[in-house]
Amino acid sequence: MTDHVRLNLDGIVDSAEVAGIIQAAVSRAFADESATRQRDPHHLGISALSGCTRFAAYAIARTPATDLIEAGEGRAANLGTWEHNGLIPRVADQFTGGATETTVTLRAAGLEITGHIDLDVPHMVLDLKTVGEWRLQAVRQSGAFYDHIMQVAGYAVAKLQAGQPPRWLVILYLDRANGDEQAFVIPFTNEHVMMVIDRVAEIRRWAEDDPDTAPRRDASGAARSGPGYSFQCNECPWLRRCWGPDAQPGQRYRHQHDSTEVETLLLEYIEANAIEGPAKRRKAEIAEMLETATYGTYGAARYHRSPDTIVDDPHAALKILKTLGYEVPQRPKRGTLSIRLATTTTAKKRKPRKKKEDQ
Repeated sequence: MTDHVRLNLDGIVDSAEVAGIIQAAVSRAFADESATRQRDPHHLGISALSGCTRFAAYAIARTPATDLIEAGEGRAANLGTWEHNGLIPRVADQFTGGATETTVTLRAAGLEITGHIDLDVPHMVLDLKTVGEWRLQAVRQSGAFYDHIMQVAGYAVAKLQAGQPPRWLVILYLDRANGDEQAFVIPFTNEHVMMVIDRVAEIRRWAEDDPDTAPRRDASGAARSGPGYSFQCNECPWLRRCWGPDAQPGQRYRHQHDSTEVETLLLEYIEANAIEGPAKRRKAEIAEMLETATYGTYGAARYHRSPDTIVDDPHAALKILKTLGYEVPQRPKRGTLSIRLATTTTAKKRKPRKKKEDQ
């Protein structure tokens, strides 16, 4: 913990000043908590196996760090940690042989990678993920995230190598705001073992060949978007080595791409647009069909609408300005973006991403 000057309210009579002191104290408390978890940049744990491949290659190759990352407030992460520290021990107490923060070592491709299991009980390894409401809804719709499956599988392989093979991989998602939860229970199979071993081998190959050319992608194939877009990039100790000498945490990076990278991004945009358009239309259709239904809870779903409000009507205001003879304020507008498949025969079909594990 940072050694702060002790606060006192002696002689303060302004309530706004008291509020400011409290706000600053809360901010420092979050930063102090973040500082307790700062690690050596070359530490690669099991939890980072499925993250950015280039980051992992740099860590394994012990590439000198180019950036000193100061501990930020990390409010969401810290709240999740505090909830984790309160909940998991209570859950562990209910299991015979239940233990928390069990240290395990994964051995693969000549590397030894350590990790800590949130909840370790006979036949099961469980990892808790505290998330916002939208992410909880996302996993309920599509299943556990691939990187979370990789992480818990890494723990399981380490347990297997220690002679304690688990039967079940469990990922428990918890809404940080209201405590709502969703558990995914996945049978541990040889497929998970090979998935983890292949991933470690891939990271080692990049570390030995040339970490600077390792892909800025995670194990699922998702690309890192760069500083200003990705908090992982903002907090990376190799930020400038990876993105260039002018890269700064939190400042959106002006990408310089080769033609292959541009094509990949364009095809990803087209793929996302093909899903988004029909999905928006279907959402509108469903909302219209539900107009005759009563608001309430229906099984696993809740149907609700916030109260109506009065908002400004810019079109009516514009009409009044014109009627009164006033000059209408104007501003520049960028042209409409157009990204679509080329009509030439050289257009390539994008490789599908790896599917997430079924619930």
